[in-house]
Amino acid sequence: MVTKLAPVRLVGFGMGGWFLSTGIGNNLSGIFAGAVSGEGGMTIESALKGYTFGFWALIGSGVVLFLIAPLINKLMHGVK
Repeated sequence: MVTKLAPVRLVGFGMGGWFLSTGIGNNLSGIFAGAVSGEGGMTIESALKGYTFGFWALIGSGVVLFLIAPLINKLMHGVK
C-alpha cells in the first residue's frame, strides 16, 4: 500500500518510514517485556498485570482503528 499510495518521488521515503515503524515497534516490545519482568525477574503477578494491560491496550487501539477505518478508506481515493 505504501508504494501504491505514495507519490512517485516519495515512495522510498514512505518505505523507509514503514521499516522505521517496524523497528520502533520491535524496540517498544522489548521495553514492554523488560518493564513486565521488573528488576527481580518475571513473576506470575507481574506477568499477569503486564499482559492484562497489553491486552486491553491492544483491544482499545483495535477499536480506535475500526472506528477510523472509513476515514482511512476515504483518504485512499479508491486504491485497492
